[in-house]
Parts: sequence; structure tokens; C-alpha cells
Amino acid sequence: ASNPVANDRVRAAVFYTAEDDGLAKDWTGVVWMNPPYESSLVDKFANKLASSFESGEVTAAIVLVNNGTETKWFQCLAARASAICFPKGRVKFWHPRKEAVPLQGQAVLYLGGDTEAFVAEFSAFGFCMEVSE
Repeated sequence: ASNPVANDRVRAAVFYTAEDDGLAKDWTGVVWMNPPYESSLVDKFANKLASSFESGEVTAAIVLVNNGTETKWFQCLAARASAICFPKGRVKFWHPRKEAVPLQGQAVLYLGGDTEAFVAEFSAFGFCMEVSE
């Protein structure tokens, strides 16, 4: 769910465009995910990441999403997260022609085993908490 222009900044080793249909691909290793925020798509991306993490194919992931804590997709990700950061302000998204500010706040969820490192890095951006069951 990315494109070559965005990847000039991100520099991901592997990324999928809409034409590649990233949902149909295998996700492995460490994943950065900022899914499309359209409700029907964010749910599919959240479920894909959750199943890939549970199977062990994805070993760690950082996910940037709207802080829709009441939604099924957020609860799906939060149930697997070991830490969450709630940024102090709204995240400004980069676009080649403009900077975009969303209408609501965001959350950054961490799925993985190095919670301490995640909190150490992301606490500069906002309130971080470890997730407990």
C-alpha cells in the first residue's frame, strides 16, 4: 500500500503498491505498516498483520494508524501489541506536493519482543505504555 515516490523517503527494502496487491503477498520479518485509512481496507491490513505475526512470519511490526480504539481493527492490533505510543499531536503526513494533517489523532503500535527499545525511541513523540493482558 505504498508507491515509489513515498519509498524514496522511506527506503524500504520491499514495498507493495496498490497494483501489487500487498494483501495477497506473504509478509515476513520486520514490518512497518501505515495502512490505507479507508475502513474496509484498514480492517483487511490489520487482520493480515495479526495473522502474519501470530504465525511467526512477521517477527516484529510497527503500525501507524488513527487512534480509533473502539474499532475492531484497532482492538485486533492492540490485542497483539506489546506497547503503544499515543503521539502528543497529530502526525503530519508527507506528500510530494503538500503536507497533510489528519482529522484525528494517531497511535503507533508495536508488535514484538523488544518493548523496552520501542518505548525508549517513541517516548519522545508521546505517551507510551506497555500492553498487558
